[in-house]
Amino acid sequence: MRSKLFSFNRGIFIQDLRSVGWISIVYFLTLLFTGPLDLYNIITEENFIEEKSQSLFDLSRDIYTIAIFTVPVLLGLLLFRYMQTKLSADYIHSLPIKRESLYNQRIITGVVLLILPVFLTGIVFYVIGVNYKLMYITTPAHIWSWIGLTILFLLFVFMATVFVGIFTGITMVQGALTYILFLLPVGITSIVAINAASLIKGIALDYYLDGTLTRDALPFARVGLLGQGTVSPTVLITYSSLVVIFYVIGLIAYKKRAIEMSSRAISFQFFQPVFKYGVMACFTLLGGAYFGLSQNNKLGWFLFGYVIGSIVGYVVAEVVLQKTWRIGFRWKGYVGFAVVAALFFAIISLDILGIEKKVPDLKNVKKVYVGEDLYTLKAIDNGDEAIGDDRSMVAYTDPTILKHIEQLHKKLIKEASLQRGHGVFDTIGIAYELKGGGRIVRLYNIPRHLFDEDMKPLVDSREYKEKMYPVYALSDKSISTIRSIEIQSNLVEKRPVYITERTKIEEFVHLLQEEIQKQKATDVLTDKVDLSSINISITDRNQLPMTLEVYYKEIEKWLQKEGLADQALTTATDFESATILPKYDQDVRESSYNMSRAEFNEYLAEQPKVKTTRDEKQIQKLLENSEYDVYDGRDYQTIVFLPKKAGQTIQVYDVPKESMKKLIK
Repeated sequence: MRSKLFSFNRGIFIQDLRSVGWISIVYFLTLLFTGPLDLYNIITEENFIEEKSQSLFDLSRDIYTIAIFTVPVLLGLLLFRYMQTKLSADYIHSLPIKRESLYNQRIITGVVLLILPVFLTGIVFYVIGVNYKLMYITTPAHIWSWIGLTILFLLFVFMATVFVGIFTGITMVQGALTYILFLLPVGITSIVAINAASLIKGIALDYYLDGTLTRDALPFARVGLLGQGTVSPTVLITYSSLVVIFYVIGLIAYKKRAIEMSSRAISFQFFQPVFKYGVMACFTLLGGAYFGLSQNNKLGWFLFGYVIGSIVGYVVAEVVLQKTWRIGFRWKGYVGFAVVAALFFAIISLDILGIEKKVPDLKNVKKVYVGEDLYTLKAIDNGDEAIGDDRSMVAYTDPTILKHIEQLHKKLIKEASLQRGHGVFDTIGIAYELKGGGRIVRLYNIPRHLFDEDMKPLVDSREYKEKMYPVYALSDKSISTIRSIEIQSNLVEKRPVYITERTKIEEFVHLLQEEIQKQKATDVLTDKVDLSSINISITDRNQLPMTLEVYYKEIEKWLQKEGLADQALTTATDFESATILPKYDQDVRESSYNMSRAEFNEYLAEQPKVKTTRDEKQIQKLLENSEYDVYDGRDYQTIVFLPKKAGQTIQVYDVPKESMKKLIK
């Protein structure tokens, strides 16, 4: 007896099996000769070792991912191909079968052909697991997880393909639009955010366009990461809901779709303007982002990109809709779009909504994060506030410091340049954690050293020192757990020095804490070369690495008293000479890693106005004032340090010209 909900037509079903059944067979063979075969090859290897971190998704991951995004698409294209040609559409819809039944029968046929190979492969996994006792990877929980997630994404791709096919009358366009649909959420979000961040100072583009967006909203990435950690309930609910939404909207649209719309690019008349202006909007934003970013965020280039992008978008949309290159230019539609787009960009660029100038009231702020970037915030969002050695941002709670941050933020709004620099504080991120929940995040790119004075109160604060130098916050009890302290030169090859005696460890750490306490913000904000490094070992996994700064003079005296200075420190005695070039020299930097000592001396001999010193006092001064390769608007002179021991790396750094006059007389 036929169901009233689903009228099964045996003839159509047999015809579908003949035309698309081979896809299911090929998919099963693909799964069989990748996953199970890959697993069998692994476990029959002579040196096979079980790895508990392994997953069934790790087996032939690339082929697995490609199959999920090709097999359902191909199946959706062929099962509903009859809609895209007038003769077949007329014939099928002339049969005494309701459209709803026809739609459901083909959907069920596609679903069965997709999930059957997955279940059969799951059985094969189970058989292999039982025979070889692979409980680490082929437990029922592992297999059901693999089956369930595979089916979920197969159905998502299949229903997306069917959904798109209802709204187009050309098979090639259906395939192209299906893949565009997968990219659309991330693509639209990205280009809107890029344009907004370029027009409004302070938009934290890196924060909002992080890996989480790509991982969860981009199906290709989401499937590629299956098995690497658990899939969140939000992701499962989202993709399951999309399967249902695609099915329901597809069914409603299919029942209303006119047969004569086959072979049309867009099969619904009302949807054609949506498609046209949607394409124009995407190309407009893309053009603005491309030309604006490539020309250092200049407003004129953004406007140029918007115009070019909108024209290209208009041409592409019309060519697709009219299926010919011979298109006319409909001025009214284009002008209307241009007016709406101009109003939109005016609202954004003029900051009518007050986003750029917004500074929250400190009464509503719980704490403020300030630092070079915003990656720390993402670690906090993921439940890992400690984040190991990542010290890119510091959380401030002191009311006095919060007031300084507020003043800094207002100054950034007023004066910050959009030009991207290079250095420690070229990028300044500010994130307000509000008492009522929520977060206001801003990111500014500014010329180096422009805000050093404003940063001094922050760098001198207790919160900064405890975050950037974890050793500073160690209590006497914590110090007693330290196993050893390693000190090593960074510029020349020396054996590291180890401090293991308990009393010496306590002396050194207390002295180090005193040095951190009295260090000046001007020293911290200068990117001096790290001559030596310290690594404090509490356990094998708990390490506190830090730099032995050149201005830690009391530490230096202590090391000299203990007879460790020559081995632990990088000093002038390690170098034969220091050659001062008259200006900043990028060529000598790039060639220093590949040249022999003789070639280097020959190169320096050819340079005019170079000055070489062998005076240890002058070499020491140059070492302590050398900075890394950073451009901050000041004039630099490049210094070449030649090690005494042959075979050691030639060191090339820079000293500001203003400092050079005081160092070398």
